[in-house]
Amino acid sequence: KTLEFKRELPPGRAGDLKLLKGVTALANSSGGDFVIGVSTTAGVADDVFGVETADADQYKVRLDQVLGANVEPRLPPLDEA
Repeated sequence: KTLEFKRELPPGRAGDLKLLKGVTALANSSGGDFVIGVSTTAGVADDVFGVETADADQYKVRLDQVLGANVEPRLPPLDEA
């Protein structure tokens, strides 16, 4: 209920929609954590892949921009783990 894992986000609008769907579902319930780069089997984390990107800061900025432009009220800032 409070933890969502995604192995990866597809590029472009499809990834944006997957991010928005997962984050807003958590925000509209009791809150939680949305973790990218982890695969699951039957809802249980089973492998960590991380996120392949040339620029981690730019990736975080893009996620912040997608959430900021599409979610209201504004969500707390992203945390890097």
